[in-house]
Amino acid sequence: MRDSHFFWIFFFLILTLPFSSMAGTAYVTDSLQISVRRGPTTEHRILRFIHSGHPVKILEENDGWSRIVTIERGDTAPVTGWVLARYLTRNLPLEVQNHQLAEDNERLRQQFDQTDKAWKESEEKIKILSDKLSVTRSELEQTRQDLDRLTEESSGYLTLRQKSSNLEKERDALLEENILLRAQSRNHTLLIGGVLVFSGMLTGFLWGRRQKRYSGRLL
Repeated sequence: MRDSHFFWIFFFLILTLPFSSMAGTAYVTDSLQISVRRGPTTEHRILRFIHSGHPVKILEENDGWSRIVTIERGDTAPVTGWVLARYLTRNLPLEVQNHQLAEDNERLRQQFDQTDKAWKESEEKIKILSDKLSVTRSELEQTRQDLDRLTEESSGYLTLRQKSSNLEKERDALLEENILLRAQSRNHTLLIGGVLVFSGMLTGFLWGRRQKRYSGRLL
């Protein structure tokens, strides 16, 4: 149940994150390098070149030019300057989308591999416990038969009764552990299914957006 709650929280965050992060943000268009200049003309000095997909914040616009500040990651200092507005887009470029999609798919694949490994380990433990349970049941049945026989033939009744009681406790413990592992195996199976469904939905959603944007450009 806790794994299920975690999955839905993670799914909601993935759906809402792109929309909230793009507010007031633009990107350099696909397969392009543009210059950031000190002023809104080509005569002003170039401060820096930025590549396709680089995020910037638009501060103002003036006659086909946009005053921007670059959004950086790591130790790179942001640059404030002017760029031609036609080279900016509000939509995330396809190259960046493809890169993010590849990263998301790789992360989901790793999560799937980990879940699948845990599921296989649980299945192996269940098999081992099932074999032990089968052996314990056979021993218990044999002990009961010996107990019934020795009750009439010898004075070892109390000793065998104690052995029978201990074997029954061991059987009950194995049954409880077996039930617990089966429940964990079912949870892992559900989690694997949820990861696959989410991966398919995410891939379909991003692919649909990409196709729609590509069709719009052809028109």
